Amino acid sequence: MRKLMAFVLAMALLAGCASSTMITSTPSEADVYVNGELKGKTPYKHEDEEIIFTKTRIELRKEGHQNLSTSITRDEEIMVEPAVVGFFFWPVWLWVMGYSDEHHYDLLPNTSASPKGLEKAIIDLWDLYSNGILSEAEYAAEKSKVLSKPLEYTKEKVDALKELKSLFDAGKITDAEYTAAKGRVLE
Repeated sequence: MRKLMAFVLAMALLAGCASSTMITSTPSEADVYVNGELKGKTPYKHEDEEIIFTKTRIELRKEGHQNLSTSITRDEEIMVEPAVVGFFFWPVWLWVMGYSDEHHYDLLPNTSASPKGLEKAIIDLWDLYSNGILSEAEYAAEKSKVLSKPLEYTKEKVDALKELKSLFDAGKITDAEYTAAKGRVLE
């Protein structure tokens, strides 16, 4: 019995919890931000030991190109070693899923005809919604405000919402503080 327990423990340690993915872009040499923190340039190998279904925010920035914001979730591929070890030592199942080998993104060039006014406000709102900063209902309500009174919608509001989300994601404000502050910004 002791030999079996030692074997299971050794397998759990050897299985590892890390998953990695290569983040690439066209063009290459774009700055890679992971959860708001600059990590390097593409191609960039991202590796973490997060548990399954954890979302990681990725932003790519390159001069002369539009910023690209997306997220990757640790649920893309089954990791064999944790799956096998999980039959003997169940906590390892928390790391049974990993990232796919590569995530490739095409960066769009900036154009001289960048969106202005109403179009810019709608694009900014969509960015907030697609990054999980606004719910679908909040997005619809804010979009309605923009369409009815476009001059009242400002870049300051967008920046304030992004800053609040960043503070919340970094654990610097509580969920209640985030919700209350977000409500004040959206008034």
